[in-house]
This record gives sequence, structure tokens and C-alpha cells, in this order.
Amino acid sequence: MPHSKPPVSTAFSMRVTTPVNYPPHSARHLHDVANKMGKDLLRALGYSTPNRLRTSRLVSKADKLRISEERLPARGLFEIVADTYKMDDAQEDERRRRTVKTERHRVRKRLVEKYKPDMPTDQSP
Repeated sequence: MPHSKPPVSTAFSMRVTTPVNYPPHSARHLHDVANKMGKDLLRALGYSTPNRLRTSRLVSKADKLRISEERLPARGLFEIVADTYKMDDAQEDERRRRTVKTERHRVRKRLVEKYKPDMPTDQSP
């Protein structure tokens, strides 16, 4: 009788959490290592795995987006845009600022804000 395995989606579950003050480049490395370990575990359990697991494009941009800073200074978005793109068109720069702001929000939401400890509430009678 052949040995039956559960579907790969239910074979095991893995969750990687990153502390609030963890540096973005270290968080990226941590997630890369976790992905590799998960892939190795799947292989050890006898599942076929793809040769390449693509990491998030936004997570790899965490350093450029200055995720380690909770709040950017007044001209922070302008500085990120200036470092990332060459300045040529004012209308295009406004679109780029919005894009950088959105990307920064998405990465912070994925790497930082999800893992912030809940603030204790005062439970007075």
C-alpha cells in the first residue's frame, strides 16, 4: 500500500515574526533563511519543491525605504525619491512620492507594525 502524504498546503505551517526594533536588512535575511529552511523541510518530507522561491520585491527595498525610521523627517519622502530616481519631471516626482509612500507603508505593515506588542490597557473596575 502506497504511503499517502497530506497535501503540501497542510503538511506543516511556519510563521516568522520580527521584533519591532529589528533592523530591516536583518529582517530580510531572517525571512530568506526561514524560506530556505521551509523548502529544505518540504524536501526532507518528500515533497517536490520549486528551485527558486521569489522573495518580495518590496522587502528587498526595505533599506532604501528607510523602514527602520518610525516617522520620516519633513523631507524624508523627497530624499528617498531623490536617492532612488533621477529628478526630471515635477509631475512624475509627485507620482513617485506617492509610490514610495505606499511601498513604505506596505513594507512597514508586513515587517514592523504586524509585530508591535499591544499596548496594555488600564482595566480599572
